[in-house]
Amino acid sequence: MSAFLQYVQANLTALQAIFGWLTTCIGGLYVLYKFWLERREKGLQANASGETNGKDEQPARSVKKLEPVQQSRMVLLIGAALIVAGLAIAVPVTYDALTTVTVEYKVCIGEYEGGCTFAHDDRIYCILPGFPTVDDWAKKRCLRWSTATIGSHDGNKCGYTNVAVSCTKRKP
Repeated sequence: MSAFLQYVQANLTALQAIFGWLTTCIGGLYVLYKFWLERREKGLQANASGETNGKDEQPARSVKKLEPVQQSRMVLLIGAALIVAGLAIAVPVTYDALTTVTVEYKVCIGEYEGGCTFAHDDRIYCILPGFPTVDDWAKKRCLRWSTATIGSHDGNKCGYTNVAVSCTKRKP
């Protein structure tokens, strides 16, 4: 995959995460607001009709109805809180997406360079006690990484394994 496509993919992933989080929060707040309005209206109706609360036969307690100005202030406060929360998440995620790049490396694990018959970027000696592993190799080069074994074949002391390392690192 080209560097440009990786750059676009990293940014799209960050934007999708931010958008998903914001829509979930907005939907949740909308549901809570509607629930609150419904409960308030039921309280007003019960109070107007003289209904009791059912526990001790006292009239249902009065609920103060908000004026339109108070309702709009509440909506503005909720909106401001969402914007602040969204920025608190969006800025670090976007910064990380803009300052990092993901590169795919192929690493061969085996005894001899000549035994690595598949295309590779680097070779690690057999995975034995005291010798570096693929994770040790990636720690020196990557901020975050994941590995996947692509294939392997027999040969010499430990065989040969082709490992793909997806490495996220700082842009140069």
